Amino acid sequence: MITTSEKEAIQSVKYKLFIIQYYEQFNHFLNNIDDSTKHLIKKNKQLDTMYDLFLDFVLDSGQIVETDKKA
Repeated sequence: MITTSEKEAIQSVKYKLFIIQYYEQFNHFLNNIDDSTKHLIKKNKQLDTMYDLFLDFVLDSGQIVETDKKA
């Protein structure tokens, strides 16, 4: 039988895997954006805002996972 603390640990691992998966996908995407697309994003206020929100979320999530690894 799985204890409550084991269930919590499993849930934590699931969250971390989810974050890591999208963190890596987004970083890969960022590294492959061509210059014309970057220009389009920067010139469109709504796209730029959305891009910044996604970037902040992904980078901050990655930092949380890294901090948890060190603890």
